[in-house]
Amino acid sequence: MPIPEDELVVSLHRYHQLCDQLRNEHELRVRHRHGLARELRPDDWLDDVDGLLQDLRCLVHWLASLHVVAEGYREIKLHDDQIDELLTSSHADTLLRCRNSLFHFQKDYFDARFSELFRAGGEAMTWARDLHERLSEYLSSEIESRRGQ
Repeated sequence: MPIPEDELVVSLHRYHQLCDQLRNEHELRVRHRHGLARELRPDDWLDDVDGLLQDLRCLVHWLASLHVVAEGYREIKLHDDQIDELLTSSHADTLLRCRNSLFHFQKDYFDARFSELFRAGGEAMTWARDLHERLSEYLSSEIESRRGQ
């Protein structure tokens, strides 16, 4: 028996909530380390190699979970023009490779797929944050609209 679309959206929202917690934890750690009260800029995430290594677990887990949310969005055939456009970026493929590198054992400690997104620099981080924010808005709106049905 197929699962109703409303339940699929709620299931995807659960993954997004976990993803959101990981991103928020990472941003708090970066802000604390840099003493920042302002909004993070993409390069803030990449400018301190020692700090980045300390925070890598939060950052990489957030990015990997963001891929899972994007994958679920596609799998249950949701549509939003902005999200659909963001997912045409080559960064979406890079996000998948990052996730695979994290959750599948790699013999090479510095596996290229793991660091590919970071080498792309601030543009990739901006893209990831934009995708995350748009998915947040979209899923919140979908959950709210489905509550009224």
